Formats: sequence, C-alpha cells, structure tokens
Amino acid sequence: MLFFILLISFTQADVENAHAKNPFDVRDALSGDSVARIIVGISSNARVSKVADRVGENGFNVVESEKLYKLGAFIIEVPSGSVEAEIARLQNIAGVRYAEPDYAVFATDTFPSDPSFTSQYALTAIHAPQGWDISTGSNLITIAIVDSGVDYGHADLIGKIDAGHNFIACPDPSVSCATLPQDDYGHGTHVAGIAAASSDNGVGIAGVSWGARIMPVKVLNKFGGGSYSNVAAGIVWAADHGAQVINLSLGGCSDSTLLHDAVLNAYHQGVLIIAAAGNFTCGSQVLYPAQYPEVMAVGASDSLNQPATYWSYGSEVDIAAPGVNIYSLCPGSYCTLSGTSMATPHVSGLASILFGYINNADGVRNIIESTALDIGSAGWDMYSGAGLIQMDAALALVSPLPSTLTPTPALTLTPTPAHIPASPEEEHASRPAIGNSPLFVLILTTTPAPVSSTDTFTPTQTSTPLGESLTPTSTPTLTKVSAQRLSNDKSRTLFSPYFCGSIVLIFLGIGLFLWENKKHGVKIIKP
Repeated sequence: MLFFILLISFTQADVENAHAKNPFDVRDALSGDSVARIIVGISSNARVSKVADRVGENGFNVVESEKLYKLGAFIIEVPSGSVEAEIARLQNIAGVRYAEPDYAVFATDTFPSDPSFTSQYALTAIHAPQGWDISTGSNLITIAIVDSGVDYGHADLIGKIDAGHNFIACPDPSVSCATLPQDDYGHGTHVAGIAAASSDNGVGIAGVSWGARIMPVKVLNKFGGGSYSNVAAGIVWAADHGAQVINLSLGGCSDSTLLHDAVLNAYHQGVLIIAAAGNFTCGSQVLYPAQYPEVMAVGASDSLNQPATYWSYGSEVDIAAPGVNIYSLCPGSYCTLSGTSMATPHVSGLASILFGYINNADGVRNIIESTALDIGSAGWDMYSGAGLIQMDAALALVSPLPSTLTPTPALTLTPTPAHIPASPEEEHASRPAIGNSPLFVLILTTTPAPVSSTDTFTPTQTSTPLGESLTPTSTPTLTKVSAQRLSNDKSRTLFSPYFCGSIVLIFLGIGLFLWENKKHGVKIIKP
C-alpha cells in the first residue's frame, strides 16, 4: 500500500524528537488506501487518447487524461500492492514512453518557535530597504505560488491576488475546478506574504516585492500533502496563464520524468522556476524539482548570515536566502516559520522586481547569483551556492540610480564564525540519523501546524537587538559615459596640436617636391 506520509524537518536540536512532535503522521492517499496511482507518459509520435485506449484494453483503469494532456501523460489506478509489477507491464505497451508512481508531495518545515520575535530581520539581511530605493516592483509581474493556496481574506493580501486554480478539488475530470484555491493549511499564505505582501500600507508586514501580483495554484491539501501529478499540472497552468516566476516551496525525494517535463515546458516559455532545496527530509540530498538544472535551487541562511547547515545541501544549490525564524502571514493572522520554504520566496520576490527591467529568466538568474554576498566558507559552497541574495546590488546592475536618490544606510549583520563541514560525509556524520521511508515522498519546505477556526497565530520568534551586530556597508553605484562627453572627446582629438601639425607637414612636403621638380626641369610624362 502506497502511504503518503508527511515528513517535517526540525533543527538539529529537535530532530531526535521529530516523530513525537509530528501532528500530521497521517495516511492520506489521494485515491484511497486500496489503490495507487501510476503516471503513464506517451512517446513523442503517439496520441494520448490512442495510448490511453490501448492501456485500457490491457485491463488498466484510466482515471485522468485531461489534466496532463500538454505533457503527454495520463493517470491510471492499480491495486496498491502491485505498483512495480504493473509498471513493468505498462512499459511493454506500444506508445508508452515511461511509467512511474504518482509520488507524494508534502511540506517539510519546522514548527514555529520563539514567540516574542516579531522583526523581519530577513529584509535587512538581503538589503531590501536599499533595494527599495531603486524599485519596489511592478504590478505587471506575477509570481505563481504553487502551494496550498492563499488566504483570500487576509488584510495583507487584499488587491494582490490574481485568478488562480485549485487542482486539489479535481480528483477526476467530472469534478468542477471552479473552487477558489483557498488555503486550508497555512503554508502557501506564509510563502506568498514573504514574496509579495501588501506593503507600505500601515498593515502587518512588508513583502520583498511591493508591486508583484500573486497567482495562487493549489496543489497541496489541508494536511500539506499532494502529488507529483498535481504539482506538474500546476506548473503548466501557471506558465500558460502568464506567470513570470513560479515559486515551489516544496519538493520530493524521487526523480520524475513527468515533473521534469513540466519544468522544461515552463522554462522554454521563459519562466523562472525557483524551488526549495529541502530540509534534510530525504537525507542530505537536494529535493526535486530543485535538483533540475533549469530550476534555481535555494538554500537557507540564518540571522547571522550563515548557511543553515542542518538542511539539505549539495552541488545543485544555487543561492541562499533567509529561512530561519521568518515572520510572515498565516490564515487570518501572522506567524513565524523556518525552512528552505521560507528562503525560496525571498528569491522569487527579488526575481519579480528584476523582471520589471529585463524580461529574460536566464538573465535574472545570472544577476541574482553574480551579486550575491559570499557567506560560509570562501567561494561557492554546497549550503549557500553563490551566496546570500543582495537586492540593492542586483538592482544596481539593471537600473541607474536616480540623481535625487536619498540612499537608505546599508546595514549587514556581522556573521559569527561557524564550522562548515569539509565534505558531505562530515556533515552527515554530525547529524542525528533519520529513518528513510521506503516510499517516494515529495516535500514542501515549511510546515505550519494545522489551521482551525479557533487557532490564534502568535509571532514565534525571539527578539534580537540588531544595533550591536550591524556594520554599515556601501551601496554600489553605476558610472555612465554620456554621449556629450564622447562628442567632446572627438572634438579635442580633431583640433589637437599633434593632429594639426601632421597636416601642415604633409602639405609642406608636397610643396617641396613640386619646387624641386620645377627647379631641375624634370618632366612628368603621362602614359
């Protein structure tokens, strides 16, 4: 039987008690406990309907053929104990390119902690105030939050939400998808607030991008669980409906042809896909889809600008952003969560502002990585990639600073030296062992507690005075050479004494030549 198990990452101090603390240890199969779902992909020269008919003729129950049509795939159901055998049988049917389990996807965040901490230190760490001096983002840019939905009634999201889609409400083609992607888990709302909460409005918090709009695409249920097929469909839907940035604060342990096809589809449409590296749920490995080269994989840093080394790491990590004790929205209120899920929307928010200047996903990604602050061990490292994102430096590359700009003093936290293991083996040896589930699990990278109508979300971070540990840094400026200056340089060259002297000597030489010819009676005979 294919169990969909929620796995929640904790800090090192909490890992040993993870199972005791986990309130979501559920067996919530999307199609029931007695059946499992298999994704069937078709060959490039085949048709979905024809292959689905052929698969049906071989005794398989085709339950979904519309949702994944653009990816050339459909879903069948089989008895839960026969997944491997049925996959082997499917691969012998003409027109079948691949067959794989419809892996599960879940959030993997730590629980809120430190209830007195209410500051958004993350925005200072990434130099957001200095970046806002240049731009606060455009409302023509949309970030798709492929997650558990968003809270449509939250005061800090009013007027920010575009039309979205709810894939959880569509277990089969006969069910309407008209239901709003309302957040009944809390994770998507928290992520959306970090990326683009309503800002400078006297309410709640500030998002990284004040202008960007939010497109909620619900692929996780009320327990924070979902499937690869829903995530893939969500990526395709977001790309087809105009999102420039897709935020995936989720991931899973297993590679998937379907998931990679969905990523490639969005990438080739010019969309920047940004995904969480993970929270050590599947060992140290970076999760999927963050492992794919077309995806920008995000690791987490802490309040001291150090890599959070107790979360997933590896060569696939591209960049880092704050992910420890991040204060943001929860349905109807505010709360603090930790995880690479929280780091990811910081990058998505910055990417959305850059898209307001350059409509090129690869260009935006290169700017973010090339202007990052090196943290941890010198140079690129497996925990933070190129380093911690820096909004002001990134925006300075695409926008000249206004002549009347009054810069906001830049402040950075002075990091405390931390031991960075020299190798993955050293890091793995330093961590408590976590039992690996034999199941294929796709994971989100933040996990709030269950949301109910009686829950009151209280900020759960520890207040830390910033003044004693902040060091001013300068804000980079751009030097431009004007057209007038270039023109003046040409004029000075034309009328320089060297140029004029050369002309005089040339004419003098010609005169002497003619005078000598006349003096000696030399005739020039024309041919």
